[in-house]
Amino acid sequence: METKNTRPLSELELLLENADEDIRYKAAREVAWDIKPPYEQVCEWGQSENPLRREMAAFILGSSSWVDEAKTVTALTYPQAVPFLLKMLNDMDEDVEQTALEALANHKEPNTLPP
Repeated sequence: METKNTRPLSELELLLENADEDIRYKAAREVAWDIKPPYEQVCEWGQSENPLRREMAAFILGSSSWVDEAKTVTALTYPQAVPFLLKMLNDMDEDVEQTALEALANHKEPNTLPP
């Protein structure tokens, strides 16, 4: 579901593989904060052959959140992502592993941790 004045997801998805880190992260922030695509779609990106796309998937899984109308509660959009992010810690690409680790740090609330 798209909100605000964001670019189309199809356009942003291509930028997740851009060689320029600033462009990649700007696109990933827009995806994570404004569009919030289905969890399954982000996991598909996390299994891509392209390490840049996998890195951005980890970033999105750890940084996408919502705030209630009263602005009293902030929660992660993908609390179910912990097991997937744990698997990403074994990625062949060092940047993917580091980003997955940083994403896991955002999942520190007890209700998002595996039993």
